[in-house]
Amino acid sequence: MQNVVAVMEDIEKDVHDIDKRLVKIEAILERLENNHLAHVEADMLEMKSSIKDMSSMIFKGMIAFFIQLALVLTGIIAFLATLVWG
Repeated sequence: MQNVVAVMEDIEKDVHDIDKRLVKIEAILERLENNHLAHVEADMLEMKSSIKDMSSMIFKGMIAFFIQLALVLTGIIAFLATLVWG
């Protein structure tokens, strides 16, 4: 009977040690998750800013292209008009 009690005490001690380790592991995991999420959030905000900048640049480029296209077409039409009506 004493042997069983000693074994039970050893098991309880082991379970207590395992519980301590689990608490430490949980704290580490929580810290890693929070730090990782903070970095991911910062990266997402940076990407959002760069996407806005790219979108603005593309829009400005399209406006410049269409203005140049309109000027070239106006020049071609004027040139053809001088050939026809001379």
